[in-house]
Amino acid sequence: HDLDDGLHLLHLASLWLVEACESNQSFEAVNAYLHRFLHVHSNIIIQIDTDVKEDDEKENLTEDEEDPQKLKLKEFAHTIAQLRQKQKAASNRLQGKMQHTICLLRHLSRMV
Repeated sequence: HDLDDGLHLLHLASLWLVEACESNQSFEAVNAYLHRFLHVHSNIIIQIDTDVKEDDEKENLTEDEEDPQKLKLKEFAHTIAQLRQKQKAASNRLQGKMQHTICLLRHLSRMV
């Protein structure tokens, strides 16, 4: 990937995935898209995350003079962190619903 051209597209895709996770619809399809997105782009995402963390540690003094590219990288890393949280929340919600359904089925099966 050419990071200068592709970063915007990666960010748009990750924003869409965040929105899709928040929608609470089509959990399986969203997770399939997320899996493919991470499978294809995981190396670049890990590299960006590592670079952003290293830059944060190095540049505590010069925040007001940040490079626009570094700001874009930080924004993308933040969106990926949001995506991680939203997917985990959606997964937990689905797991809770499934657990509730299993408990109801178990209870109803004992009544018969």
